[in-house]
Amino acid sequence: MVKRTLVMIGTALVVSGATAWAQQRGTAIGSFGYVNGVAAVASTESAPAAEPRPAAAMPILIEFKRPRVLPMLYVSLGVAQALDIMTTTKALQAGGREQNPVMAPFAKNTGAMIAIKAATTAATIIAVEKMWKKNRVGAIAMAVVANGAVAAVAAYNTRVIRAQRAR
Repeated sequence: MVKRTLVMIGTALVVSGATAWAQQRGTAIGSFGYVNGVAAVASTESAPAAEPRPAAAMPILIEFKRPRVLPMLYVSLGVAQALDIMTTTKALQAGGREQNPVMAPFAKNTGAMIAIKAATTAATIIAVEKMWKKNRVGAIAMAVVANGAVAAVAAYNTRVIRAQRAR
């Protein structure tokens, strides 16, 4: 069950990351409203299909500029969070205990851990996006630090698993 859930989370993150990556690359996304990397917002006026559209009914184009690294950092953060859930679960099964006092009450409940990790990932992404508007370098640095912190926790969990198995 845990593996299936993690695969579903990973797939959702990869698909959302691929969509963001395609938007950065200028690929048409279809119904999301992106055409060649530009968001298209159609006006409310409509014209008959047989006649050419008047200038007033042409789409208004809004250009989005994001570095390609941000969507990749978002996806890697989600993957790192999924690895943290998986390694925490395995470490607990091997006899370890949750060191994070905030997560300790939820450590044995995988569903609660997934919900909390999803919420913290979403909150991190929202914070990075808000920071992007005022401090672009800081936003990228924040995403990198968040990725590194979660990856370090997953690596620590792996060491705990190996130590428990060696006993």
